[in-house]
Amino acid sequence: MIPLSNRQTKIIYRLLEKEDYVIANDLAVSFSVSSRTIRYDLDQIKAFLNEHGFVLENVAHKGFRLLLDEKDKALLEELLDDARLSSADENVDLILLELLIHEKTTYEQLSRFTRMSRYRIASSLNLIEKRLTQFGMKLVKEKGSGIYLSGEEFSFRECLRQLIENADRRILKETMEIFAGKFHRDLSDRIISASEEELQISFYDEGKLEVLIAYTIFRIFSGHPLLKLPEIAFQIVEDENYDAYMKILSNFFSRISKSKFLIIFKG
Repeated sequence: MIPLSNRQTKIIYRLLEKEDYVIANDLAVSFSVSSRTIRYDLDQIKAFLNEHGFVLENVAHKGFRLLLDEKDKALLEELLDDARLSSADENVDLILLELLIHEKTTYEQLSRFTRMSRYRIASSLNLIEKRLTQFGMKLVKEKGSGIYLSGEEFSFRECLRQLIENADRRILKETMEIFAGKFHRDLSDRIISASEEELQISFYDEGKLEVLIAYTIFRIFSGHPLLKLPEIAFQIVEDENYDAYMKILSNFFSRISKSKFLIIFKG
């Protein structure tokens, strides 16, 4: 079955809500992504719908709409629900991703992001609490305030790295979508390109690296530098490309410390 990202699923629900045509540019504005990204999403959605016998109509100068009767609408909604609930591990990963990206969140926000019930959110948070112990992190629930993660800064970055490394490709896709159109990802892409050009190398699985760098930049500019160096940071100083990396980074950051950034290149 063709996989759908969380945003693509939300787009289908949006189309289900509308009787008339929906313009691609309006969807792009609504979901805070580029027109190019939304058209890619619509192509994926069309392929997914075709696979299951549904039709997404596209009329020039009008837009997109689903050609469904009430019975087909019910079947499509059931299909989307089954796809969303098919993997408990994926639900946990999506919630953890949301917690890593936002300073604070709520049950309501998590429910909107994952389209899960409050009960399922609560069950998933219990599993997340156990997973966080390996990173020395804690899940904090403050009544009337929100839900957030607590721990050393390197633990946040390592937790996301392992999440991206071990989870389903959908999680990587979701993370890329979160940073889509934001300067963190644009800067990440430019750093990778500069590194490959300067060192005459190609990074393995560039998509993952792009997300990790974007997340590191996001954390730095959100006021979360590395105050405590992990052991791996001292190993990187001995890397043969260490000086070259620092030179490349200095072209993008005038005041960046070695402890804040370079560890993303290791591995």
